[in-house]
Amino acid sequence: MQPSLEQLNADPMKENRKKHPIHYTVFHPNVLIGVNTELKLSEQRLYMEILNFNHQAEPERLDYEIPYEFITHSTDKKVIQKKAHQEFTRIAEELQKRVFRLDKEFMLTHFNEKYAVTINPFPVIKYKEKHFQVRLNEYLKVILMKLELGFTKGDIELLRTFRSEYSYLMYWLIRREQWKHKAGALEFTLEELKKELGCTDQYEGRFNNFKARVLDVVQEEFANTWVEFEYEIVRGGKGGKAIQSIIFRFGNDFQQEQKLALDKKQFAWEDDLLKIGISEKDVLRFRDYAASREPLKVGGGQWDGFYVATCIAIARENYRNKRLNLQAKKIANLANYLYAGLVQGWWYQEVEFRRSQVRPLRPPLATLFHEVAPGEAEPAEATTLRAEPSETGVYQVAPPAPAKTKFKLPYQEFVETHRTYLAVNNETVTEADFAARLGYQICGEWVEKV
Repeated sequence: MQPSLEQLNADPMKENRKKHPIHYTVFHPNVLIGVNTELKLSEQRLYMEILNFNHQAEPERLDYEIPYEFITHSTDKKVIQKKAHQEFTRIAEELQKRVFRLDKEFMLTHFNEKYAVTINPFPVIKYKEKHFQVRLNEYLKVILMKLELGFTKGDIELLRTFRSEYSYLMYWLIRREQWKHKAGALEFTLEELKKELGCTDQYEGRFNNFKARVLDVVQEEFANTWVEFEYEIVRGGKGGKAIQSIIFRFGNDFQQEQKLALDKKQFAWEDDLLKIGISEKDVLRFRDYAASREPLKVGGGQWDGFYVATCIAIARENYRNKRLNLQAKKIANLANYLYAGLVQGWWYQEVEFRRSQVRPLRPPLATLFHEVAPGEAEPAEATTLRAEPSETGVYQVAPPAPAKTKFKLPYQEFVETHRTYLAVNNETVTEADFAARLGYQICGEWVEKV
């Protein structure tokens, strides 16, 4: 049976979205966590987009553009236009009803003002063709720049996927607690939890509805992320059936975030592991093996940046192919699979083959082409320059040997060099621009000096 169109379009890595908090871009002021319990789903989305901007980098900026599709979860122009006069107007009106009260002590400490202040956080909202234009209150802008007030970091990519307004509120509850030293569990009475989630007057006497429409929905949206949790319903009281409290247990905490964040750059490939969903604990396992300099069980070599990066690419290819092939045995744990492959040297020969195919990384590329001066003898033999990665994954280039070509290079050789440059330097540049940058131009089957 062939995989469905939905399966083919699905990203197999999406099942594990446990991106480490060192990559998070949303900074939520702790003093504002909990003040937005009345915001509905679309309002929460807009609010999160505002928090995702780097406010310290632009201290004078008050106006921000938020694309409509971030709010509607749709790029269909008809959907956006249909909602423009209804949903977007409602969102703006609801947001402008919200007020944040900054008490006297807060104002005196952080603004040197003696009186409490009530602010409208978004005093002006305009409807443009493709986006909201939102103006921030000046006090709110200052709060967003004051990192010393204490901020909790969030993952904008995950926040954009939420379909429940309760997920936003529960997300910040957990993230705030994950930065505390004893954050392995949270316990609330049912009324406390409803208050935190902004549904105090709902589901009265209907706990099964609350469980199905709130707890289970949020748990599903958090699955395989840094805020994933299990929960336990504690009963007691007369007859032993009354709900006393709800305990949330999650596996990621302050120590785990800090342990990796303290030295996250020991090896450049650690960030790559985190980005594909390898947990912090497993990254430490990879790090420990690489730091021990134990030889590979095949080939006798040691881990270097190219070896690890190539193994990650191969493992991802295999993982994806097995997910799409309904008859193939699935890879149950990507971290264990990759670790075993790295240590055992499963792909050693393939890695070395790919290494041999790596064309020169030749910055500046002018050194690629040895121009023979008048009267100078042609070099007897040319040596291919190859970029060798160091243990940190940074590519280092040995001094180039003279090349036979006087003023040109075969186009196919240039293409391979260009591809390698893009892969290693994570830069986007066209072939023509790449050649021009180095003083050459593409001329059919050759790349020639201008």
